[in-house]
Amino acid sequence: MRFSSDTDLLRCWRIRPISVSILAVARVLGALPLMPEYYLLVGMLTGVAALGPLWRPLWLAGPLAVLALMLSVTHAVIGRD
Repeated sequence: MRFSSDTDLLRCWRIRPISVSILAVARVLGALPLMPEYYLLVGMLTGVAALGPLWRPLWLAGPLAVLALMLSVTHAVIGRD
């Protein structure tokens, strides 16, 4: 069996190139800060982290809120629409 290109070989074995999967994940992460629900999530994480002094495990929401805010700031600095 001869294949005319690598794409034909990948189709034969039903294998997706890793780069395609990585690009799909990058597209989702790039679109995430554009969704209104994302800002609701950031606000909820910040609120839960603010309740950390009342119950120690709630402090775990703090780093997640910081990561979410960093994603938003990175998106703004890069200047994507």
